[in-house]
Amino acid sequence: MTATEKLYELIQILPENQIQEVLDFAEFIQHKQRSSIQPISPGTLTEL
Repeated sequence: MTATEKLYELIQILPENQIQEVLDFAEFIQHKQRSSIQPISPGTLTEL
């Protein structure tokens, strides 16, 4: 069973307030991941 499947099964039995906490945490992780990605400056790759 994948992590996605396990999470889906767990969400089916959690109360709504706990599902909201899981969602908030997942969005936090997503935001953290997106903000850690450094954009490549224009021209950087062409100078290699």
